[in-house]
Amino acid sequence: MIYELKNKELGIVRLLSISLDVYLKNIRFILAIIVTINLPIAILNKIVSFLSNDLKETANWEILIFVYILDFLLIIPRSLPEMAVVLMVERYLIGEKTNFFTTLKRVFSYLLKFNCLKLKVSLGVFLGFLLFVIPGIIFSTNYYFLPQSFILRDQRGKAALSYSEFLVKGNWWKVFLFGINQILISFGLYFIKSHISEALTFNFINYFIKLIVGNMISYLISSLFYVVNTLLFLNLDYRKNPSH
Repeated sequence: MIYELKNKELGIVRLLSISLDVYLKNIRFILAIIVTINLPIAILNKIVSFLSNDLKETANWEILIFVYILDFLLIIPRSLPEMAVVLMVERYLIGEKTNFFTTLKRVFSYLLKFNCLKLKVSLGVFLGFLLFVIPGIIFSTNYYFLPQSFILRDQRGKAALSYSEFLVKGNWWKVFLFGINQILISFGLYFIKSHISEALTFNFINYFIKLIVGNMISYLISSLFYVVNTLLFLNLDYRKNPSH
């Protein structure tokens, strides 16, 4: 597997095949991430949403401001699952055992810097789409490997952006098509979830089931995306930087 990534330009089908193999062999790690990070954040977000709606009706602005701050703070740990899965993939490929708590400890130490950089890039991409669309597409594709550059190659700030651009150069359409496929799958997933929601009779138990099941499906798919993107990154990186 590692030999292929280092010595061959892998097509989409082969990359997906390897990704699925890595994903399934590390499913316990991925489920642990989902259960301990993704689902608690999703549940807290729903609680905060309900509280904010109730507080708006009662005009309790002091507590409402606190709830809004809490909602904003919940954005910060959302990057942890992606960072943990990215780190896990390369460690697995090189034969290192991935410890759940050690991995979380390491990525947590990067969390604030990573979020700040990701926010800057997201704003740039948003403005690019807002103004002319095409610059947004170019920026989002060039910076596609920001998480992997930051976590796996210890690139920080502009260096992480430059490293991602370096890997995308000469492979722009391949990376772009990967991104488009993920967007289409995400829309399809949202469509399925919305139909499941409509089919359930509204009560607390059904709502809770929908929340848990819907988010589990979303996070399982997202985790597979993280694996695919990381393997694509490694395939390009190993071939452009044989020393790695």
